[in-house]
Amino acid sequence: MNREGFAIGAVASLTFAAFVAFVEGCDPGESVPTIDCSTAAVPRYSELGEALSYCTRCHGAGRGDAGVALATYDDAVSVADESVDAIADGSMPPRGAMPEAQRQAFYTWAQCGAPE
Repeated sequence: MNREGFAIGAVASLTFAAFVAFVEGCDPGESVPTIDCSTAAVPRYSELGEALSYCTRCHGAGRGDAGVALATYDDAVSVADESVDAIADGSMPPRGAMPEAQRQAFYTWAQCGAPE
């Protein structure tokens, strides 16, 4: 195999490995859990820092990719339901799944009144 063939094979292998890692991190069949707000520890927007860090890389201050901004409380609360759906169906965040604890924190905040 010549250098060019080796390079193309290496790139193809890395691309496939990245794709597999991405797909394994997504669960498109996940449904949004129903949160019992009467017993849940409901975080305030100011306490969602780690969960929001997965969003604000693209939807933060000065960005607002796809017309969605999450940098302020008003921004986040206006798209809370859509954000929950996107996180649950695996379409967001696009560069890997949000850890379960952060997903649950965001779901709880959004479903239980989205306190500031």
